[in-house]
Amino acid sequence: MRLEGPSKPLLVALFLSVLMAALDIAMVIPAIPVIGAAFGLDARLVAWVYAAFTLSNLASVPVMGWLADTIDRRRVLLGAICLFVFGAIVVAASSSFLVLLVGRAFQGLATAGIFPVVSSIVGDTFPEGRRGRALGVLGSVFGLAFIVGPPVSGVLLQVDWRLIFVIAVPLGAAAAVMVARHVPSVARAPRQGVRTSFDAVGLLLLVAMVSLLAYALNGLDADALTTSLRRVSVLAPILVMLALFPVFLWVERNVSRPVVRLGLFRNRDVRIAVPLAIGAGFCEAAMVFTPYFAGEAFGVDRAAASFMFIPLALAVAVGAPLFGRLIDRAGVRLVVSGACAVLALGLGGYAFSADSRTLFFASSVFVGFGLAGLLGSSLNYIMLKAARDEERTTSQGFVTISLNVGLSLGAAVVGAIVASSATPTEGFRTAFLLLLGLAVVLLLLAARLTPASESASAAQVQPDA
Repeated sequence: MRLEGPSKPLLVALFLSVLMAALDIAMVIPAIPVIGAAFGLDARLVAWVYAAFTLSNLASVPVMGWLADTIDRRRVLLGAICLFVFGAIVVAASSSFLVLLVGRAFQGLATAGIFPVVSSIVGDTFPEGRRGRALGVLGSVFGLAFIVGPPVSGVLLQVDWRLIFVIAVPLGAAAAVMVARHVPSVARAPRQGVRTSFDAVGLLLLVAMVSLLAYALNGLDADALTTSLRRVSVLAPILVMLALFPVFLWVERNVSRPVVRLGLFRNRDVRIAVPLAIGAGFCEAAMVFTPYFAGEAFGVDRAAASFMFIPLALAVAVGAPLFGRLIDRAGVRLVVSGACAVLALGLGGYAFSADSRTLFFASSVFVGFGLAGLLGSSLNYIMLKAARDEERTTSQGFVTISLNVGLSLGAAVVGAIVASSATPTEGFRTAFLLLLGLAVVLLLLAARLTPASESASAAQVQPDA
């Protein structure tokens, strides 16, 4: 089933669903020190407020993707919204740090059923010529969340940190009502000649590999990256994951309906999209470190540095829908190539902006527009174009996992460079030059994407023999 003219209320329903989760991320990060003080925790322990969310999120992406593709995306999205609200209530009502972490894990699990599922619903309901703009509108949510979230968080922290999580209740209720009313339920009959089965072994192996990778990434120490890479808690999960990978490939080749159809990766654009997503996530570390860089470079306090982040977030919010519309008109290769070029200019500007606020703000706008072009719609669009109807959410999950892997690695590497440099400002310059080089590599990769002039069939994955 495909809607010929998706309504605006449907897009609003998806927008609210993404906003609820994105706003939580933007509001919780500034609140972590306050939460730690409330429970009397040191910096390493309180970091689990975020780590519990990210570990649960990454580990749950394969499961939520399989459920959405197998059962019904609308029901999975509704369930994820309700679970997110339940997790927020658990956190807000927690009397111990352990209970708080359980609530955060629920929220991470729920988010795995929101971001990829929303993108796949766009594929279900929007014709190909309108998907870019729809994905772009949804991509703008993250810029909006990081404009609104930190100031609102700062106000609520003056009253009670628990209010940050209470906000999810009315937002989630509104999102659930809109999804129930306006998102269609799409029933998918089994493909002719393909026996419906549950690839339990494949799903278990995929969840295990993603969980091991997430755990290893969480163990990276930005202040001692080389040392942390040699720790058993980091090295062992990576080795086990690598050992499981060939087993996973063998299982997926020998089941009638695999969790991951390996034929999807015969598509050149998909093979390019995965490293693009990892690289984009790596460069997104620049977004994470922007307030810290501004504080060191210009001698401003933490509050003022947070406000200096607004131009970057605003560029993401404005750029995502613009790039989405451009995808529908000019194709994904032009958009991704342009975004990588703009991102490279911004990162290069950052490297030399320590003495110029004007250059800093201009570079922030360039970085924001570059990230908007990469993360706002392009990578999701590539996966939607290549994936079959019954694997859309699973394919979107690969984008989510790849971005998070890149972001975790980027944050660790940038943090390590800054920590090991003579001064933080010199460290940031080196890190931004490294990210500039990576953006150039991404530009070269983008040039290999399928041009818009080629027929749509060239970008589609052919059915397996």
